[in-house]
Amino acid sequence: MSSIKKNNLVVNSFIFFALMLYFFSGFLPVAGAITGQKLGIEDNGSTGVAPNLDKVIAQRPASVQGLIEKGHALNSFKKYELSIACYNDALKIDPNSSPAWYGKGCSLAELGKNEEAINSYEKALLTFQDSSGNWSDKGDEHFKLKKYIEAINCYNKSFVADTYLSTVWYRKALASEQLGLDQETLASYENSIELNSNSSRSLQMQGMAYVGLEQYSEATECFDKALNITPENYELWYQKGVILENSGDYETAIDYYDKAISFNPDMVSAWHNKGINLEKMGMYEEALTCYEFVLLSEPENLDALQRKGLCLEKLGRNDEALKCYDEVLAYNPGNSEVWYNKGSLLNKAGQYDAAIACYDKALNPDTGIQVDEIGGELLEKLSVYESTLPCYPETPEFKSPTVKIWYEKALSFDKLEKYDAALECYDKVLETEPGHAVVWYMKGMGLDKLGKYEEAIGCYDRALKLDSSYAKVWYKKGFDSSKIENYKDAVKSYDEALKIDENYALAWYGRAFALVKLGEYKRSLESKNKV
Repeated sequence: MSSIKKNNLVVNSFIFFALMLYFFSGFLPVAGAITGQKLGIEDNGSTGVAPNLDKVIAQRPASVQGLIEKGHALNSFKKYELSIACYNDALKIDPNSSPAWYGKGCSLAELGKNEEAINSYEKALLTFQDSSGNWSDKGDEHFKLKKYIEAINCYNKSFVADTYLSTVWYRKALASEQLGLDQETLASYENSIELNSNSSRSLQMQGMAYVGLEQYSEATECFDKALNITPENYELWYQKGVILENSGDYETAIDYYDKAISFNPDMVSAWHNKGINLEKMGMYEEALTCYEFVLLSEPENLDALQRKGLCLEKLGRNDEALKCYDEVLAYNPGNSEVWYNKGSLLNKAGQYDAAIACYDKALNPDTGIQVDEIGGELLEKLSVYESTLPCYPETPEFKSPTVKIWYEKALSFDKLEKYDAALECYDKVLETEPGHAVVWYMKGMGLDKLGKYEEAIGCYDRALKLDSSYAKVWYKKGFDSSKIENYKDAVKSYDEALKIDENYALAWYGRAFALVKLGEYKRSLESKNKV
């Protein structure tokens, strides 16, 4: 292992050990200690008065906690043999006391008994009952429900657990290194570092919960502690920037966003927020550079595109600004603010009629793209083409003459528009011979006539499993999916129809309608233009 890596580990360990002493000293702001026992060797200094060795030796504690505390005190006086005796007495009462095993390991290591120390550290790890992962997961669930106080409690407990375990692994690594156990040393260091990272995450999430409570100074304190552990964590620098931005300190916020970007140059959110802050400070050229970077990674980021237009407008580059506004409106024609911005630019250019049209759309944003559900003359016109499209052979090869009669009877009922009676006949056919795609298709058509769209979709699915080569069947499924407001499935079905026949105007129109309902205006416009 390189000396640099080892030095970093030593530094990290001291940071962790200091944090451990702080958190295990009985002061946990929200959660309290993770267990009733103190988990690390610490000064017996709750009163601020150093203990007297004779008084410590004279103590006769009967509890596990008392024996561990006496062991810690004796360790601080470098009375390692005596401290080990205290830890052993504690372990006679509770063989699964992780703090006692850990304390014993530390004292053994001080005596140079590294093999025995490693054995004690391993038992400390094995007997530690609290799972930091469970606390962290529980905290995440509370966070999702915006139960921030409960989340903070859980993250506190996760942090304490990970800090303790990280320190035990670090101590084990030191003892293994003394014995020349290279693989064991490396594995122990890596475990310590991993837990180190977990502790940083707990602090980060705790900070996020404080943000949710709008307690920004507490959030900043958590982020700062996490950065002491993982200073390269770009998310933490970003969150600090957000807090400063919310307080109106845009210049410092930009510094933090720059720090985040230095660790992750592809962090789009940091570039975006940096641009917003630069824009607020009137630094439009610099902000424009940020938005252009965002758009390289996310070409459909409408906020960045709109802000790019505003910066271009401020810089007097009006033609380029208009292009940005037009692109935003192609994606989102209901954006009143952009219609207004475009109108203002056109008004300045003396294009008053065009400006008035934009102002009208700003006042009535829903008039951007109109794609109504198909009907009337348009349906009649487009259906002419559909009538020429191929579909399943109307009369399949039935095995049974009786089944054939039921099928022809169903067709007769369809022609008389007695759809319920026709459906009963189709069911008779399918009970005996379910392998005919056309029967499923005809049953679906009958269900359509009765407005039973979900059942009809089920029939079209059965037909398509048997034979998926007809665009008309995919269209019917897409149409019914729109009827039940399942627009995503509708688009998928229309896409399948158009793969088979790209000139299928009804499918293009249905696709445009479904995409409008999904808010995908640009794709909708492209589809409508195909009609």
